[in-house]
Amino acid sequence: MTTMVDSKKDKLSIPEIITQAVYNNPPEGVPPYAAILAIVKEGTMPNTEVKEYGNTVFITHFNESKDLAVGRALNIDTAKNFILNGEEYFRDLVRGGTKKFVAQFDQKSFATAFLAFKRKPITTEMQMWMVETPSGQTQVRIALNGDLIKGRNK
Repeated sequence: MTTMVDSKKDKLSIPEIITQAVYNNPPEGVPPYAAILAIVKEGTMPNTEVKEYGNTVFITHFNESKDLAVGRALNIDTAKNFILNGEEYFRDLVRGGTKKFVAQFDQKSFATAFLAFKRKPITTEMQMWMVETPSGQTQVRIALNGDLIKGRNK
């Protein structure tokens, strides 16, 4: 059973979000404790940032110049909040100089959120491509070109 926690009502800590996200979507063939330990280790890799927006944790790997980011999200927030959390995450990436973003996932809810970003871009020249990989996952590539557009009403 998937547990979602509305961050507007109950804000959780990063360890709580990671743990619940793993139990909501356990990786096939990997015990939950091993997946949690791998995520913790991933967060300590060079050029990696772990940030929390609402009840979503974003893990981002940057190249040296920080203009390319490869990221993923661990989410237990509501769908609406996840989209708002993602918008703030992408705005912070742009403010930090990121020009290109790549993610790969198999959760259909993430594809829905990215389509929402595509319908309401955050930069004046933002472009997005979504492709299916041979393994059946979805890969999204985003060019975060142009200037930031004023945010949505929350």
